[in-house]
Amino acid sequence: MKTKNVTYSKVFSLGNYENEKIGVEIEIQDGDDVQKAIQEARKFVEFNHKLNGLTSELSQCEHVVKNPDDFTGSQLKRAQDRISQINDAISHGQRLLLSAKEDDLPY
Repeated sequence: MKTKNVTYSKVFSLGNYENEKIGVEIEIQDGDDVQKAIQEARKFVEFNHKLNGLTSELSQCEHVVKNPDDFTGSQLKRAQDRISQINDAISHGQRLLLSAKEDDLPY
């Protein structure tokens, strides 16, 4: 038997009787490790679920930065730092999809 594609999806509860299903399909090349592909797919799906919360938080932080007169200096600094952290996390998630090898991931 030859595996050509790996599909992974998961249903996440959002509360209030709402769910979100996120999935990804990865094409397997000759010589690729199927188990490693499944793990990469799982990481990608989990990250994208977390991304929903990050985008909301990013919007809040950007509001603070755009309206510095409405916030304290420490709130402004925290928002700037968190924007940087969120952008790094988003970049990491994009690398999850593009990465062909788990060894290339920075963690």
